[in-house]
Amino acid sequence: MSIRALSLPALLILLAGDAISGIAVFQKKASAEWKHAGYFPGTPKQVWFFAEDKEGTIWGGTQDEVVYRLNPVLDKDGNIDLEKSHAETNGWITAPLPGW
Repeated sequence: MSIRALSLPALLILLAGDAISGIAVFQKKASAEWKHAGYFPGTPKQVWFFAEDKEGTIWGGTQDEVVYRLNPVLDKDGNIDLEKSHAETNGWITAPLPGW
């Protein structure tokens, strides 16, 4: 199995594509250890690539042309809130993504 990942240092978050469960979310703690926080909601498909565009929008793409726009939400302590975080998808890509 190969893992595809995107590190977001400003948020202390690592997103990793998972072949089974969608996008796994890891958060760096004060101890400098990465802790599995759960799975990003609304992303059931295997993600093959991650990108962050010049506006800071986070994208994840699948092998069957589905693209997720990821919207992570942090709580007051700076931890990812997976209940409020969400993903949007436009389904099939037929034109360049905005901001690229």
